[in-house]
Amino acid sequence: TRAIAPFKEGNICLTENKDGSINAIYLANKEQTEMPAYLSMNGISPAKGAKITLLGSSVSLNWEPSGSGFVARIPDKIRKKPPCDHAWTFRISKIDRD
Repeated sequence: TRAIAPFKEGNICLTENKDGSINAIYLANKEQTEMPAYLSMNGISPAKGAKITLLGSSVSLNWEPSGSGFVARIPDKIRKKPPCDHAWTFRISKIDRD
C-alpha cells in the first residue's frame, strides 16, 4: 500500500491498495478501551455503491454521505469482539476522486 492524501485525519491514517481500495486505519488513543460506534471522515468520500468492511470481519458496514465525507456505523457485535485491541483497518472498496 501507499499513503494517500489527506494522509491522516484525527486518529485515522489512510493508505491505498494496488486495486484502488482504501485502508482507513483507526489508531486507538491510550485511554480508549473499545472500538468507536461510528467511523466518520471528512477528507474522503466513498463512491456510490462502495462497500466498507473491517479487516478480520466479513460484515459490510452501513454508511452514508456526510458533508464532504461519510459516516459508517460499526455494529455492536463487531465492537464487542474486534479483531485486535489498538488499531482497526477499515477497507473502502472505492472512493470518489472528483
